[in-house]
Amino acid sequence: MLAQALVLLMGLDVLGGLIQAFYEKRLNGSIMRKGLLRKTGYFAAIALAVLIDRALFQSAPAFRTLVLSYLCVNEALSVLEHLAAIGVPLPAQIKRALEKLRHEMDGDDQGQSTE
Repeated sequence: MLAQALVLLMGLDVLGGLIQAFYEKRLNGSIMRKGLLRKTGYFAAIALAVLIDRALFQSAPAFRTLVLSYLCVNEALSVLEHLAAIGVPLPAQIKRALEKLRHEMDGDDQGQSTE
């Protein structure tokens, strides 16, 4: 069920990203390729989580569930960001949470080394 939700959310995120880029007149193939590569990495992370579950928990889906849940939340937030960017009205609490998350993510990116 979580895997199906993730695939749906990923599709909505890609579609939302395209709509936002068109809306803002910023269509860029390299940005889309980077996003699709990231989404491909999601499946590698899920496969690794399944392998860890099999090795440590005799196939109980602990890590798989954790990874899928995290990725679903991440994709849902991205979809909401796309909707907000094209002017879809969202509750103020959601907008504040998205802005806070965006600032936290921007701050984390600045502290990382590129070596």
